[in-house]
Amino acid sequence: MDVNQPTYTVPASIVGSLDYRVQFDSQLRELKDTPDPYAASRRNYLEGRQAEIDALHGRTSPQPITRLTLPVFP
Repeated sequence: MDVNQPTYTVPASIVGSLDYRVQFDSQLRELKDTPDPYAASRRNYLEGRQAEIDALHGRTSPQPITRLTLPVFP
């Protein structure tokens, strides 16, 4: 199977996106349940971005990547 064909890449991308959404859904619900969802979402993003920047500069240990990737079949 050629993994560069649309018959593989389109369904694989959709499944990957749905899987990511399922994993991220609990975090989204927590953000929406706060008194100010926008501020909570912004704070969450900024804290994650700062952790990435700190890891690039060697200030802290890098955080593990939590997003799953689909396996590539030969």
